[in-house]
Amino acid sequence: MITLDRLNTFGDEVFGDQQVLRSYFYAIADVAVGARCKCNGHASECITSTGVDGSRRRVCKCEHNTAGPDCNECLPFYNDAPWKRATARDAHECKRE
Repeated sequence: MITLDRLNTFGDEVFGDQQVLRSYFYAIADVAVGARCKCNGHASECITSTGVDGSRRRVCKCEHNTAGPDCNECLPFYNDAPWKRATARDAHECKRE
C-alpha cells in the first residue's frame, strides 16, 4: 500500500485558490516491493529456499498436510480428501484415514 498524505504546496494554500492547488502533484522516486508467496491458503509463512544450483527463492511453509512450492498438492498418503484451495471458512486439509 502506498499512502500519499502530505503534499508540499510551498505555502500556496494560504491564498485559497483551488486552481493553483490542483496544479501540484505527487512524484514517487523509489518503491520497494517485498516478495510474496502464493500458497493457496495453506501456509501462513514464506521461507527462503536455496536450490541445488544455489538460487534462492521464497517458498511456502505448507500446513494442512500439503506440499509443493505453492502448497498445491497433498502429501503422500494424504489423498482421502482431494486437494482444494483453502478458504476463510474451510482449510480443505488433506486427510488420510
